[in-house]
Amino acid sequence: MEDEAKLPGKDETVLQVDDRRGAISILLTADWWRFAHAFVINARPHTMKPAVMFSLGVSLPIVCYDIVARLLTSHPTYNGMGDVLAVIGPSALLIIGGSLGAAALVLIALAMDLIILTGLARAFLQLREQAGLNEATLDGAAVIAAQNEAVKHFYAKKAYILALWFIYTLFMTVPFVVWLVCLVILAGPFMPPPFMRIDLPPYIFIPVAITCGITTLLMTNYAVALMPCSAVSSRGATKAAVDGLVLSLKALPSVTLFSVLFIIFSSVVDNIIDIIVMRYPELATGDVPRYILILLKTFCSWILMFYILPFSVIVPCELLRRKLMTDAELAPLAVGQSQP
Repeated sequence: MEDEAKLPGKDETVLQVDDRRGAISILLTADWWRFAHAFVINARPHTMKPAVMFSLGVSLPIVCYDIVARLLTSHPTYNGMGDVLAVIGPSALLIIGGSLGAAALVLIALAMDLIILTGLARAFLQLREQAGLNEATLDGAAVIAAQNEAVKHFYAKKAYILALWFIYTLFMTVPFVVWLVCLVILAGPFMPPPFMRIDLPPYIFIPVAITCGITTLLMTNYAVALMPCSAVSSRGATKAAVDGLVLSLKALPSVTLFSVLFIIFSSVVDNIIDIIVMRYPELATGDVPRYILILLKTFCSWILMFYILPFSVIVPCELLRRKLMTDAELAPLAVGQSQP
C-alpha cells in the first residue's frame, strides 16, 4: 500500500471529459491523452515485469550469437579435435541455451501481458463509464484501485484468458496460413544465398502484397476488438470470442484505421535500431558501439511493451466504448458491478 501511495498523480485530477462528444473528438483532446498517459504510468507495477522480461528475451539471442561469432573468429585455425570441441561445445550451448531462454522469457511475458492488458482494459472502461455517467473527475487513487482490482480479477481467471485466445487462434488459423504463405512469397526476391530467390512479376507481386495486407489487418482488427470486449463480457470464452469478431466487423472503419497506425508505429519503434544499422553498417563496428546498439534495441522493446502496448489497448477501448455499452450483458460490468 505504501508503494501505491508514492505513484505519481494520486492526488491530482487526471480525467475530466465531455461525453457529449464523439469518440474521435474525445481522442483528439489533450485532456484524454493526459489521462491516458497517467493511466499507463500508474499501471507500471503490473506492466514493468513483463516488459523487462520481453526486452531481455529479445536481446538474449543477439548477445549469445555475438559471443559465438567472437569465439569462432578467435580460432581461425584448429589444431586437432580438442580445439574444435573447445569452440563448438560452448558455441552450441550458447545458441541452444540462449534460444530456449529467450523463448521462455518472451512467452511468459506475453502470457502475463495478456492477463494484465485485459485487466487494464476492464479498469479503463469502468473508469470511463463512471466519469461519463456521473460527469465527475477521477484522481490517481481511483485509477490505481481500479487497475489493481481488474488485474487481480483476471489473474484469478487465467483459464478464461487461455480459452479466449486459443479460440482466437482457431478462428485466425486460415488467415494466418495465408499471411505466412504471402510473406514467404514476398520475401523471395530478397532472399540471400544459399536460399532460393524467387523473382516475381508485378501481376503476381501486387495481389500477393494486397492479400498479405488484408490478412494482417484482419488478424489485428480482431485482436484489437477482442481485448476490450473480453474485458467486460459476462459470457463464456467462446461467446466472448464471437462477440469480439462481430464487433471488429461492426466497427470496421475505426478499428482498421487504428490497426494501420498501430502496425506502422510499433514496427518503427521495434525495428528503428535495425533500420539504422542497415543504413549505416559502420555504426556496428567495434565492441562498444555494437553493445550500445544492443542496449538501445533492448530499450525499444521495453518501450513497446511498457508504454505502447497499454496505449494500444485503451485507445480501442475509447473507440469501442459506446458500442460495448449498448450490449445489455456488457453495460452493467463497465460501471463496476462484479462479474458472475
